Amino acid sequence: MVAHFPLLDALVGREFMELMARSFILENPPQQGCLNLYGQGFDTFIENFELAKSLPYLSDVAAYEIAVNNAYHAQDDIPLKAGDLAAIAPEDLNDLTLKLRASVILIESKWPLLAIQDFCNQDVPQGTLSLDQGRISLMVYRPHLESKSVKLDEDEFYMLSSLHDGHCLGEALDSTLNAYPDFDFQAFLQKHIALETFKGL
Repeated sequence: MVAHFPLLDALVGREFMELMARSFILENPPQQGCLNLYGQGFDTFIENFELAKSLPYLSDVAAYEIAVNNAYHAQDDIPLKAGDLAAIAPEDLNDLTLKLRASVILIESKWPLLAIQDFCNQDVPQGTLSLDQGRISLMVYRPHLESKSVKLDEDEFYMLSSLHDGHCLGEALDSTLNAYPDFDFQAFLQKHIALETFKGL
């Protein structure tokens, strides 16, 4: 299980990481033979783990690592291409339901998860880790053979969340524009077709 959480391992050290993992396993023993996705709920466990109370960012780091692992093991699917949209009549676009690909996971955190990841991934840590960089919105997904993370703007995250919740394109766009009047839908669509965020129609 420790291997699924390399950032936590780097942050707290192997001894404390193994203590948390053992405590979690005692309360949540594996229920199936395949352990690829074992560790779901570890973030909530850490949030309530008394010995980790002084490190409030650990649960969000765990949630991020769970998302990375889930994205990696998500089922394969076909991405949406620009030509798919071009084939749809303009009057039908508002009612179109754009589904996120199976590997796409949206995350918000008040902690700088990417900065934490960069710090932990250094061979020799340089300087100190700053945790006062503000909130971050991320899309974790697996475009090809490995999971990747993309930092999202607030309006972009809002739009993707609305689509993820099942709203049709017109409804999601109206809601996003009400919340963020300067939202650039064309730039958003071009970016996420290039990133292959959406599932093929």
